[in-house]
Amino acid sequence: MAFPTIHKKPYTSRPSDDDSTEATPPPEYVENVLPDKRLHVLKLISHGHSPPLNPAPHLKFDVRSLPNLPKHIRDAHNGTSKRLQEWLLRDSDFVVQRDMIVAGIRIVTGEIWGIGHEQTEIVEEVPGRAGKQRSWLSQDEDQDVVREVIREEGGEAEGMEDLTDESGPPADAEWSELPSHFSQIEIRVGISCAMGRHRSVAMVENIAREEWPGWEVRVEHRDIAKKSHNRKKSSGRKSRGIRGGSSGHHEDYDSC
Repeated sequence: MAFPTIHKKPYTSRPSDDDSTEATPPPEYVENVLPDKRLHVLKLISHGHSPPLNPAPHLKFDVRSLPNLPKHIRDAHNGTSKRLQEWLLRDSDFVVQRDMIVAGIRIVTGEIWGIGHEQTEIVEEVPGRAGKQRSWLSQDEDQDVVREVIREEGGEAEGMEDLTDESGPPADAEWSELPSHFSQIEIRVGISCAMGRHRSVAMVENIAREEWPGWEVRVEHRDIAKKSHNRKKSSGRKSRGIRGGSSGHHEDYDSC
């Protein structure tokens, strides 16, 4: 299937804790720029395991099973660092899980009506589908299929009921008759690690660089600025290094 031309998306660099004097080049997020049609939104969110995202994402992936980074790398860089990402990309486990997550997301984006706005080509090439729009996710049994496939890719899909034909024009609408003001569909994908500063951030950055024709990619790193506190179980004495003393909940935050 021929896709429309892919253009690079303008990007405003986020701060990185890279200690090198040379600025890290901005990620090359891509989108299919078609000014006459509104793009659907693919929002990729990195975050720590706790608390959960609110609102809950449509798709959830947990990357805490990936080998943790050496402490000297965690201390010097966060997940937006090119150096840290290169270190992770040398790990086959990271690459395999990235590919599984991408495959899981594509299960959903590939079946949402209007995907990539290349539907004008799809309806010409798929027998029996000419001129028709349909959301595969609009039926309960189809949503169950999606959930099962996403689980096979290592994730969870609990928000499929939000991604239905009600978000857009009627399922039997002709492409040429689609209104210019139809509602966007936003798919929220949450990717978590222990603290949301390293592995999940790097994973989101890598996934955002994939080509997502017809989708505007948005990236959010919820917990990237969260400080790491090496809080160990103690005898109950208040920590003098944490303002307000001990909260009564002790957790080793060294694994980020």
